[in-house]
Amino acid sequence: MKLFAAILVPLMIGAFTVVTTLQDSNNTRYQREADLTRMEGQGQLQEAAEKRQNLADLAKLHEQQDYNDRAAKELRIQNVYDTYMRDLTSIILKPNINLTASELLFVRSRTLSVLDQIDLRRKWYLIKFLYDSELLYVRDVGYRFVDLGGADLSNVRFGNTDKFSKRINLEKVRLSSIDLVNTSFNNVQLKSARFDFSDLNNASFNTISLYGVSFLLANLENVDFYLTQLQNTSFFNCNLKRTTWIFKRTDNQIRAIHVDYSEADLSESRFQETHFGLHVRFHSTDLDRSEFNEMKLSSSLLFKNVSLKKARFIKVMFDHVEFYQSNLSGLHFNNCHFEHLRFDQVDLQDTQFNPVPSSSKIDFRRVNLIGSNFNTSYKTYVNISDSILPNGTFITSFRSFGVNLLENDGAEEGECYSNPYGNFTGRKTPLGWQRDGDAFQVLYNASGWKVHEMNKDWQSCLFCAVLQRTNRFVVLWQEIDVAPLAMLIDMRRARYLISGYLGGIDNEPGATIMKIIFRKGETRNQTVTVGRISNNDRQGKTALIFRDHNDLIPIGTTSVIIELHFDRLRNSNPIRLGLADQLTFIIKQR
Repeated sequence: MKLFAAILVPLMIGAFTVVTTLQDSNNTRYQREADLTRMEGQGQLQEAAEKRQNLADLAKLHEQQDYNDRAAKELRIQNVYDTYMRDLTSIILKPNINLTASELLFVRSRTLSVLDQIDLRRKWYLIKFLYDSELLYVRDVGYRFVDLGGADLSNVRFGNTDKFSKRINLEKVRLSSIDLVNTSFNNVQLKSARFDFSDLNNASFNTISLYGVSFLLANLENVDFYLTQLQNTSFFNCNLKRTTWIFKRTDNQIRAIHVDYSEADLSESRFQETHFGLHVRFHSTDLDRSEFNEMKLSSSLLFKNVSLKKARFIKVMFDHVEFYQSNLSGLHFNNCHFEHLRFDQVDLQDTQFNPVPSSSKIDFRRVNLIGSNFNTSYKTYVNISDSILPNGTFITSFRSFGVNLLENDGAEEGECYSNPYGNFTGRKTPLGWQRDGDAFQVLYNASGWKVHEMNKDWQSCLFCAVLQRTNRFVVLWQEIDVAPLAMLIDMRRARYLISGYLGGIDNEPGATIMKIIFRKGETRNQTVTVGRISNNDRQGKTALIFRDHNDLIPIGTTSVIIELHFDRLRNSNPIRLGLADQLTFIIKQR
């Protein structure tokens, strides 16, 4: 036991010594790693601080460099501007009427060059300088101006935004054919100014009176007009897409007078708090998806040949307003008042009236109301004629469907002569017809000729044409008004039938023809020829041959001319050109 104890004690001391030594070694290693980590962290912090300082120094250097660059650029621009002013000193001191063409050309050349080198603020100063020097407008007869066509004045701010400052005068200024994109005109007098052919996309006119201003063929897309007055101003054929028109209310005066929007594109535009009065022209204007809000339209305002598809009228007063030959399909009238409103030859398909006050006076003539919510039972204050109702029914004042529309169609009315020979002087035009040449009515089987295979239904007389030596043809004609059927015709629901007996005498070399001329207003829409009966078709006999034709009346037709032609054939000299009888022209509803 003693021996075991003597051996165990040294072993325990040794083990303790080993464990203690290992522990001390681990602690030392841990301490060394912690020190290394701390030193690395301090190094990273110092490196980050140095990096931040370097960045700050670099930013300061760049800032100083930018400042120096701006100062140098400002000095360069100012030098360019000052040099320009000095170059023009001798010219601007001369009376305007004494300026030569070469001097004006020099000013134009120098100005266009300088405008490409200076900033926006100085561009405005330069324009104002030229204007004040009487070089950008014509003050009187004999005065001359500098043409700045092609100049870049985009993003320039004309005028000032201080509403209490005096309005800056730019009356009669000439800014035609110029890039004026993103410009603004604030508190500026623009009476009789000209912006013809200029690009004003995304420009704005704030607190401006436009009086006598011309924007002929200008691009005004996305422009905002905040106006006090609009008078004697032309926007003829301008691009005015997505424009905004707001009028500042100061009193109850009419704010838009003598304004021409003819052939302009005003689609998706918005009119707010505007009073359109005398001689505002909307002719052939595109107003699709536009909006008219809280307005008054009066003084016999006419919308002619305009497109207002899917547009909106909200809280608008209509006082003696007319829409003529226009497309208003899908348009909405919301909370409007109709003191006196007329629609004539208008497409009102799917148009919504919400609501129609009982005091309204509305006149529908030749309109298409299919799909509209208009209640046609408003008999006391609504008149509807020659129109297609919402349910597709056609109501019309035309009462002659299926009836021969030709007057004196069988040559039985008026004077009827015994023979086609002799002296033609004084022979009367057939009743109901007009003529060019010698055409009249003669008895059947008059002396010297007889109709081959005469129809038992024919009566006493027929049409006959003879030819003087100086004439090439003879014509009888009459015109039929089909304007009341305009809606039916445009919907391809009106069909015509024309027929007649056409012929001639013996082997006389002539041709008898029926022509239908469909007219749209004063212009020829389409021509159809029916038959062409010559002496060959008749085999040299005195005969009448039946011809007929039927088809739909062409879209847009407002009148029909029926012509009976008696033509001389080439290289022939007949005396008796031709005969005709039992002519018909009938219209039927599909």
